[in-house]
Amino acid sequence: LISGEPGIGKSRIAEMVHDRLPAEGHLRQLYQCSPHHTNSALYPVIEQLNLTAGLDASKADEAKLDKLEALIAQATDDVSSTAPLFADLLSIRHDRRYPALNLTPQAQKQRTLEALAAQLVGLAARRPVLFVFEDLHWADPTTRELLDMVVANIEETRVLALLTFRPEYEAPWVGQAHTTLMALTRLAKRQCGEMVRHAAAAAGLSEAVMNDIVAKTDGVPLFVEELTKTMAAGDSATVPATIQASLTARLDRLGSAKEVAQTGAVIGRTFAHDLLALVSDSAPEALDEALHRLVDAELLFQRGTPPDARYTFKHALVQDAAYESLLKSKRQQMHGRIAAVLQGQFAERTGAEPELLAHHYTEAGAAEQAIEYWQRAGDRALERSANVEAVAHLTKGLELLTAIADSGDRAQQELALQAPLASALTAAKGHAAAETGTALMRARELCREVGDAPQLFEVLYGVWNYIFVRGDLDAALELAEEGFELVRHEGKRSRLVAAHCMLGQTLFFLGRFDTAQDHLEKSIALYEPEQDRSLGLVYGEHPGIVSFCYLVWVLWLKGFPEQAIARSHEALEKAEMASHALSIGIVFMFAVILRYLLREPKEAQEATRTMIEYCSEQTLPWIAACGTVFSGWALAEQGHSEEGEAEMHRGLAVWKVTGSELLVPLHLAALSESYQKCGKFEE
Repeated sequence: LISGEPGIGKSRIAEMVHDRLPAEGHLRQLYQCSPHHTNSALYPVIEQLNLTAGLDASKADEAKLDKLEALIAQATDDVSSTAPLFADLLSIRHDRRYPALNLTPQAQKQRTLEALAAQLVGLAARRPVLFVFEDLHWADPTTRELLDMVVANIEETRVLALLTFRPEYEAPWVGQAHTTLMALTRLAKRQCGEMVRHAAAAAGLSEAVMNDIVAKTDGVPLFVEELTKTMAAGDSATVPATIQASLTARLDRLGSAKEVAQTGAVIGRTFAHDLLALVSDSAPEALDEALHRLVDAELLFQRGTPPDARYTFKHALVQDAAYESLLKSKRQQMHGRIAAVLQGQFAERTGAEPELLAHHYTEAGAAEQAIEYWQRAGDRALERSANVEAVAHLTKGLELLTAIADSGDRAQQELALQAPLASALTAAKGHAAAETGTALMRARELCREVGDAPQLFEVLYGVWNYIFVRGDLDAALELAEEGFELVRHEGKRSRLVAAHCMLGQTLFFLGRFDTAQDHLEKSIALYEPEQDRSLGLVYGEHPGIVSFCYLVWVLWLKGFPEQAIARSHEALEKAEMASHALSIGIVFMFAVILRYLLREPKEAQEATRTMIEYCSEQTLPWIAACGTVFSGWALAEQGHSEEGEAEMHRGLAVWKVTGSELLVPLHLAALSESYQKCGKFEE
């Protein structure tokens, strides 16, 4: 772990390690985070995969799959389990070669992270790997999750991981047995003097100039290097006072190459030759000459050859100097030009990275277009279960919306951002989180402003779910009735499935079993598995399947255990037909609790084992928590009280973290039974 302020030498150390290792002895994997992609899920990983596999945007998906499979085969013989995950990550169609994954977004994200970590371990089993991850302070949340997994997995492997970051980033791995923190500090004056004399050996700089360089660079190696180069090249008559001034002087001396550097800086820290050629004012020959001069001056690093070359600024400070040397009006104009070219000629990339277009339109001052692409970025992140990133994208869109004049459809525009923000917060924070409630309530208010908002019922369903899981059943009933009245007149069958389900669930918890049963059976009667496969994406769960689950409990409470068991089996069949993981998990949960209600500890234990395995595979921790509670009950019932009570406490703790009050009394009742059995009457 290499920590230090900008220019202190983090990247240089990583580069020197690579240079000093035997050329043929190891494989280097180099990842670069970007300040413009702090909320682009797995951005450095996607960039590295595209580069390493040699994926060309102009090639057909089948050709890309061939290259991707060849890359995966370097680390594993089981290509078929990894390829569809990586293909989805890189937006490559694979339905002709691989079956659909049928995973929840969260489960697919987890499987992808595991596959990426396993790819590194697999490579290391065949050849030592130097794994370099630069500028972690700009890493997106999903990339940080991946690095948690990588650091944990490489302890026993032939991997040297060099992770660089600025001091403000708190690396979570400090103190682990197989990690070392190298906190770089500024050089002493004597060391700076040695650097200057070495760098200026052939330039004939006077002692006074060299002493001035040492005084002004304040012990930062990059500053020492750049100011010495500036003076040695005659770019300035006096020693510049700042690194910014020094770099600007060097750029000025490069003439027309400066404009190319400025254009590249507007694109980003790393930029491709083909995009630069389309947005630059330079003729092709002049452009290549300018790039050659920038590489020779060591302001840019080059990988590949034009037109497939990619360029990276030597340091973020070099990019900043080139960017800041542009007038604001010129910067805005260039951002707008880049956005237009990306939109018109790089459709595949903008489809995969809408946040890139959103950034350029934002900086161009084109708020309307920027808002559209922040919304797309949020929706795409939601589809990938990158929920933290989705919240960031949608929030940026909402911030921009407040800065533009109201054209009459402001409420509709805000609703288009606020509704998915509520979904993202639900996934990131939980149904009962305060932030989730705030977003849902605002979305509901906007629906009323819009009047005939097509999302109104779905927003009401979300608000109802928030109120319901927090245990405010009277308010939940009002919302369920409001939703039912809304769709009863509309007559849309799929919405009626959800409306009857809302009422059935709420009435069940209020103890009004006959009315609850009536609504649940109506929901089930209207539910059509083939036509309603998409309901899981709309509501997060399949209302028709959830209605089956609650009907199971109603039937047991009314004295029909055989019917309850039959409906439980039917619910699982319907959920498996829908191939919707969350709904299957909910069915398992209700089936486990039914076995508890029937006082069948052996059957309950078997059911919880199946349920917990499934929820672990599909990343459904709150459902697994409920299973843990009843697994503990089953153990206690069979004479293992201490082990069982410990499991129940673990399950209860995870369940309560979600903020849900539903089922807590049932969980406590199960724990009370265990205490009573072994004489712990006070407990």
